[in-house]
Formats: sequence, structure tokens, C-alpha cells
Amino acid sequence: MPSVIPGFEYDIFISYRHNDNRSGWVTEFVEVLQEELAATIKEPLSIYFDKNLHDGLLETHNVDKSLEGKLKCLLFIPIISQTYCDPKSFAWQHEFCAFNKLAKEAQFGRDIKLYNGNVASRILPVKIHELDEEDKAMLENEIGGVLRAIEFIYREPGVNRSLKPNDSKNENANRTDYRNQANKMANGCKEIISALRNFGKPVKAPVPRPAQELKTPVARSIAVLPFVNMSNDPDQEYFSDGLTDEIIGDLSKLSSLHVISRTSAMVFKGSKKDVRMIGQELNVRYVLEGSVRKTGDKLRITAQLIDAPNDAHLWAEKFNGVLDDVFDIQEKVSHAIVDSLRLELTPQERARLVDKAPVDLAAHELYLGGRYHLSQPTPSGIAKAIELFEDAINKEPNYALAYAGLANAYNYLGWLGGVAGEVYPKAKQAAVRALEIDESLAEAHAVLGYAATFYDWDWTTAERELERAIALNPNYAEGYLHYSWYLGSQKRHEEARAAILRASELDPLSLIIQANMSNYYQLERDFDGALAQTRRVLELVPNLPLALLFSGMAYWGKEQYDNAATAFTKLVELAGPGFKGYLGYSHAKAGRKESALAILDELTVLSKTVPIPSFQFALVLLGMGRFEEAITWFEKAIEEHSGGWFPYIRQDFYFDPLRGYPRFQDLVQRMKFPEQ
Repeated sequence: MPSVIPGFEYDIFISYRHNDNRSGWVTEFVEVLQEELAATIKEPLSIYFDKNLHDGLLETHNVDKSLEGKLKCLLFIPIISQTYCDPKSFAWQHEFCAFNKLAKEAQFGRDIKLYNGNVASRILPVKIHELDEEDKAMLENEIGGVLRAIEFIYREPGVNRSLKPNDSKNENANRTDYRNQANKMANGCKEIISALRNFGKPVKAPVPRPAQELKTPVARSIAVLPFVNMSNDPDQEYFSDGLTDEIIGDLSKLSSLHVISRTSAMVFKGSKKDVRMIGQELNVRYVLEGSVRKTGDKLRITAQLIDAPNDAHLWAEKFNGVLDDVFDIQEKVSHAIVDSLRLELTPQERARLVDKAPVDLAAHELYLGGRYHLSQPTPSGIAKAIELFEDAINKEPNYALAYAGLANAYNYLGWLGGVAGEVYPKAKQAAVRALEIDESLAEAHAVLGYAATFYDWDWTTAERELERAIALNPNYAEGYLHYSWYLGSQKRHEEARAAILRASELDPLSLIIQANMSNYYQLERDFDGALAQTRRVLELVPNLPLALLFSGMAYWGKEQYDNAATAFTKLVELAGPGFKGYLGYSHAKAGRKESALAILDELTVLSKTVPIPSFQFALVLLGMGRFEEAITWFEKAIEEHSGGWFPYIRQDFYFDPLRGYPRFQDLVQRMKFPEQ
């Protein structure tokens, strides 16, 4: 039977080592896959599968020519085992490597853009064993990227074998079901074949991609580089950074303009790179750069707008005045950009650029100082930010932006392991006050949405507030990041992935966003993908707390508990004892019972003087297999709303041993997810 696309010999080629079919595993898999494909795709697909595995090919035959026609297929499915990755083997040399080379040179290429804007390889690996590191490295070197595979693996302590159709997922540490995995493979085949059939046709409604993957800049896109502080006083650095923030904030509210977020723009502070190179890295068409000189109350600001690909100046201006003029100058710069790019604004957007409440200048400077320290999310930096925001509010009681900054600072404390019952109510109170003064502040809406997701578990409020934040500021990367967390908690994974990719597109150099992408691999139990993502981040910043957290959890999924303990030891050193439970769990799962008990004792002693979330006690007991006691502590954590990961209680793998307990199912019910 010919391929569904003219010019191809087969639709699917199944590649495997002979040893892996001695028990008939590959034959049975092919039969099940054919059934799933028949129920998934309207037209029957042709599959090349040689049960005798090349017995007819002799040393005197031209192997390449014998297989060349058969390898001319749409999809290549290698059965990746402990023996497949052998550079001397027939399957590796004459099938895997040969197809990879042919596919890259063929009309479609090897990697295909799907309807949703994502990219998929025409090589769809099936993995039936955990691999040695050198085998995994050989595979990834050949394909030029991270290995993404559908896993058919049965795991117990000391067991590494192929998943069988009659295996119970409740007994399998991977919690995978054979038929579901086969269905995933069938759906993946359908998605890629559909994209091949529509090759060259315009793709509608693409899912946003990280800016690094885009080949040409968005037509109306801009990066506002940090304004250079030309004052003699280095303490005025916050003022020049603040002006940068204000202009980014103004432009971000315009739906017709793609604006790079502050985090990525600030990477180029003091950079000697030319504008053309910066434009390429941020994938933008235009770049705004300038300088600020502030002496006493005298002010001089220069700004110039540059067409980055052509290194051409479109507009330049110098503004001289006094400190009282700073808001007028900021407004003039924003309007000049709008006029230069001929942007069409809605009446509401035009009003936002003009109608700003007057602010006491001293309060404004305190607010800028608060923003400066908030950009360094460490406990000491956040404490200083809170102090400055509160000072700004004392000087200007109706300063909405200062309340929004204060709300965000308390949110950050919750994110860094602060006591939930203390920080989130303060965050919500400040956000509500900000919105009473100015309902259009996206940042305040995002704070309420985040708190509703991770503290109140109020799903209706979370979705409403986060969608409102994005509507008010379509360029708010952090809003999309918060929204992705909410969507992930609701098992809306495709939407969650699209939201975090949009955040990455707006803030392409944000390591926080890049680290968070690991969470979505983890929810799909792709622990290799999760670990690869955190490794990329930790190579740049070895001590980023969020990346260490996700790295340790990915090692849990791979049952590499010594590596997990190393990551969590660093995390505790950086972020404090509020994360010791993760370390205790790692020691317990590694079989170091005494170390786990010692951490449990430490948490008990610490809790008498420092608030320790009950979630941390529960984790250690869970790792030790004391499940009833663990559930008791999880119940306490639910009551105090201290479990930051409870929104993912239905999905996170480390909860799996508890799923058969009625008390645990009661915990899930108490989360009141919408479908319940």
C-alpha cells in the first residue's frame, strides 16, 4: 500500500534491534499501534516492519541501496533500547543515521512546523528501557537536540524492562498505561502527517514561540534599552533605570506594538554590543536607547529610535528641564515612538498615555528605588523594596503604582518560601488598594490572580484576574507566566505551554521563565526534558533558586536521589530552611533513613522559633514511606494553605504513592477544582 503522500514508499518505518523482538514485544507494539492509527486517522497508513529483520540482506548486497526506497517514508519510529544505541549495529548505521540524513535533505526537511506553531521531528522515538548516559549522549548528538520519546518502560526498584499491555500502571513507578502511550504515539503521527499534507500552506493562529526561534523580527516590535546614567552620582542609577521602566510600561499597554520586557532589556545594561546585534538577540525591529543626566533638580534626557536591522536612526531628541518635567518628557518620548512607527491606538490606549494622576516627586523617586531593589529578587532585596514602597505610600497615600509594587514584593516573598498565611494576605490587600485607585493596573490584577492560584485556590478569580491583566497589558510577560501556572493546574497543558512561550517571546532572556518551562516537561513526566531545561539555565546562573528546585524534582523523577540531594542542599543554603523538606525527601528515597530522620528533627526544632510550612514535614515522611503520617501533615498544610504545589496535586508524580488512600482523595476534593 503506498503512502498517503505521493512520492513516498511508506508512511511509517519501524526500526529495531533483533534482540528486542525475541519476546515478540515489537510485533505486538506494531499491531497495537496499527489499531490506534486506524481509530485516529481516517485513511489507512502503510507501515514498513520487517519481522525477520533484514535476514535477506547479505554482505554482498548494497545495504544502502536496498533500504533507500524503504527509508523514503513520512515517519521513522526507532524502538530505543539498551542495545539499539550501538554504533556498529545495522539498525543504528543503516536505519537511524541513514534516515536522519535523508530526512534533512528531503523536500520537507526532518523538522516540521505543526498547525499550532510548534515544531516536531519526523523521528518519533519509542523508548523501552532507561538508557545509559553515553547512549543518550550518542542519540542526542546524532539528532542535534534533546531526546524526546514516548516511553514504554516498566520501573520498580532494580527493574528496567519494556512495558507490557497487561502491566498495571498502579504498580509501575512511571504510572504509565500501555494503551495510553500507544494512543499518544498515534496522535503524534496524525499531527505530523497532517502538517506534511499542508506543507507550504499558511498556518492559522500559531502558538507563540520563544523569540530566539524566530527567523525574522516582528514587524512592530521594540526593545527599550536601559538609559545610561550620565550623572556623577552612581546612586542615581535607579532613576535612569526607573525612566527605562516607565517608558517600557507606557509602550507595553499598546496592543499594536510588541515590547520586550524589562528583564531581557536590562541584560544589555552597559553592553558594548551594537544595536544590530542586540536587535537580533531580542528579535525586534526597533531599539530605543538614551541617557539621563540629573544634577540637583536639573534634568537632561536624550533618546533615539533606531531601525535595528538597518542600523538607521529614525528619530532623536534632547530634552532639557527640571525634575518636575520628568513625566512630561516621558510622555513625549512615548508619543514620539507612536508617531514614528505610525501606530494606531484605541481611544483607551491614547488616554492611558496622557491621563496620568499627578504624583509627588519624592514619592516617585522612592517608588523607583523600590522597583530597582525588586528587580533583584533576594530576601534582602525584597525587604528593601517593601521599605521603599511603604515610604512612597506614606508620602503619597493614593499612589497606585507603589501599592502595586508592594503587592508584587509580598508575592515574591511567597514565591521564595515565605509563610503563606502572612505574605499572601498582605499582597492581596495592597493589590486591592492599588485597583481601588487605578483599576487599569495589570500588575495588581496579576498579583490577585497568582494569590488566587497558589493561596486561595479560587480558580474562578484566578482566571478572571489573570485574563484581565493580559488584556490591560498585552506585553506583560510576567502576567503570561502566572497565567501558564494557573492553566497547568487545570490540566490545560496546551494552553499553558502557549502562555509560557508567549512570556518567553516577550522576555526572551528571562532565566526565571526559562526555568519554569521545566515544570511543563515534569507535568508530562518527561524528566529528561525537564532536566535538560534546568541544566541550560544553571549553566548560566549556577545558583538560581527556582532552577535548583526544578532540577532536584526532575532528578526525583529519574530516581537519581543523590543528584537531587546536591541540588536541594544548594537550595537550602540560598533560600533557607523552608526548603529542607525537599532535601529530607531526597535522603529518604536514597535509603539514608538516619539523614532523613535528622532533617525531620531539625524541622521540628526550627518550627519552635521559625514558621516552617507543614508541607516540608509531609515531604520527608512521604519519602520515608510513612504514608499515613505524611497525609496527616498534608492535611495540616491544606488548612494553612502552605503547600505551594497543591494546585498540581492531581498531576505531580511524587504524590502517586498516596492516590489509593481515601484520605488523600479527600485532600484532592478539598481543592475544589472546577470539574469536581
